[in-house]
Amino acid sequence: MLKHKLYDLWCASDKVHNIKIDYDYNKKIKDQILFQHGHVKLLNVSKSYCDGEYLGVWFLFLVNSDFLKSFKPVDMWFTESVVDDLTSLINHFAFNIVVADINESIEFEKVVSTKSFTFDFNEKKIKCNKVYVDDDYVFTNFKTDEVIQRGAYSKFPIFKTARKGSGDIDGDDKNSIINYYKDKSVPNLANTCTYVSTEYSTIKPTY
Repeated sequence: MLKHKLYDLWCASDKVHNIKIDYDYNKKIKDQILFQHGHVKLLNVSKSYCDGEYLGVWFLFLVNSDFLKSFKPVDMWFTESVVDDLTSLINHFAFNIVVADINESIEFEKVVSTKSFTFDFNEKKIKCNKVYVDDDYVFTNFKTDEVIQRGAYSKFPIFKTARKGSGDIDGDDKNSIINYYKDKSVPNLANTCTYVSTEYSTIKPTY
């Protein structure tokens, strides 16, 4: 697959490796794919709960040879009632934006560049890879050990699905990027989080 560099930058936080797939062996696996558009195949939809409260949805996509595990919270329109019904889900505008953005990242038409810096936090070295589209800062990938998190978004849109960015971070303000990481990256270890495959998902991953 020939792909624009933005694909690897945009999807870096979602790529999963060493994944095992189980499925209904009475059916062809290709017939158990839930949805396909462009380069993107939807393999599994799982609901996420924390201490019994529904938080949002995990999608497992196959993009050519890459497995992408992507979380979308309930406040991004992925309510439990929408997620429970496959037809409602794949026709929902929010889901179609997710798929459209992945496809566009592969065939992106703008110039993408990066700038990097590091800082120390909780005895770890955090690498920050700032991403620019046509010289406008748009987001940062934070790498902690081998884990990559995408965030610190700016006001500038990235894809055709958006008229503006989802944040207000200034790429020249290093402190605001660092503070975003400190505020967003620390998990609440007191909570117990689980995820459950939807009834219509017969392809079931083990990570």
